[in-house]
Amino acid sequence: MDFEAPIMPKRDIPNILITGTPGVGKTTTAKLLSEYVEGLKFVNTGELVNSEKLYKDWDDKFNVPIFDDDLVVDFLGKFFNF
Repeated sequence: MDFEAPIMPKRDIPNILITGTPGVGKTTTAKLLSEYVEGLKFVNTGELVNSEKLYKDWDDKFNVPIFDDDLVVDFLGKFFNF
């Protein structure tokens, strides 16, 4: 995944973080919001964590990275001014 977000000069739209149980439609909902609300950009955090290596630990049981929230916030903050 190539992350291409515009550098935002000011914050005109909110950041929306959608969390929840797997399989309930979070990704579908977020994608629909980004399609229908001008200015919103969909970012799949799981894909972003993997592509940008925003993790320090690995969960061997589930074979997934354990993302580091500080690394994610620092990375996204460069694009979204937060």
